[in-house]
Amino acid sequence: MATTSGSLQIKDGKYYAVLSFRTNEIQTNGKPKYKTKWFCTGYTVKGNKKKAQKFLEEKCAEYDKKNLNYSDLLFTDYIEVWLEKIKPELRPSTYRGYAGNIKNHIVPYFKCRRTKLQDLTPWELEDFYNYLITDNSKSDGSEPLSATTIKHIHRTISKALNDGIRRGLLYYNVASTAKTPKAEKHKGEFLNQEQVQKLLTLFKGSTVEIPVVLCALFGFRRGEVLGLKWNSIDMIKRTITVSETLQQHIGGSITVPPKTWC
Repeated sequence: MATTSGSLQIKDGKYYAVLSFRTNEIQTNGKPKYKTKWFCTGYTVKGNKKKAQKFLEEKCAEYDKKNLNYSDLLFTDYIEVWLEKIKPELRPSTYRGYAGNIKNHIVPYFKCRRTKLQDLTPWELEDFYNYLITDNSKSDGSEPLSATTIKHIHRTISKALNDGIRRGLLYYNVASTAKTPKAEKHKGEFLNQEQVQKLLTLFKGSTVEIPVVLCALFGFRRGEVLGLKWNSIDMIKRTITVSETLQQHIGGSITVPPKTWC
C-alpha cells in the first residue's frame, strides 16, 4: 500500500517533486503529523512535464519502498538488535544495565502488544512507565520499580530511538516528550565515626580488610579497589592512583579505565 503522496510544483522555472509522508510525531489532536520534502527534478517547465511526472512517481516509489522496509518492524525486535550493534561501544556495566532493562521490562511489556517501531507514541511509553510502578508489574511478587529505575529504562529507550533517527529509521524520538514518574530526591546516609570503627574492627585480619579500609576511609568504589595494582601505589609520595576499575564481563572480569581519573 502506498504511503507517500506527491505533486509537481514550479519554482524558478523548474519542476520540483514535493513528497508528503507520515512521521512518528503526533499532533495535539492525536493524529499523526506529515512531513513534506522537496526534490528538484532538474527539468525546466517548458516541454518537460511528462519527464517531471515520471521523476515524481519514481521518488514516491522509492520512499514507499523505504517505508515498507521498516513499517512492520516491531519495537522489541529493533531494540534487541540495537543493543547488540552498540555493544562494542559500551562499558560492560553500561551494557549490563541496558540488557537488564530490555530483557526484564521493555520486551515483556511490548512484545505481547506487538507494537511497531514507527507506531510507538509518547502515550504508550507513559502507560508503560505507569504500569511499572504498579503491583501488577512484577509477576514474582517483588516490589514495583522505583521512579529512579524507571528513569534509567526511559534513558535506554530514548538512546535507542535517537540512534534510530540517526540510521534513518525514524524522524522523531517519541521518548523526548513522554513523561516519567517523579522520583523522590535521594537522601544519602553516611556512617558516623563510631560506626566506621565498628566496621573496621569487624573485618580486621580478614582477606578483605584492606579493600574495606580503602572504601571506608578514602571513598573508593568496589571496582576501583579491585582494579588496583602495585604500580598504582607510590610509597614515597604516599599516593594511590585510580587508573583502572574491575568490571564483570561475560566469561570473567576485565579492567577498564575509570570515567574520571583520580
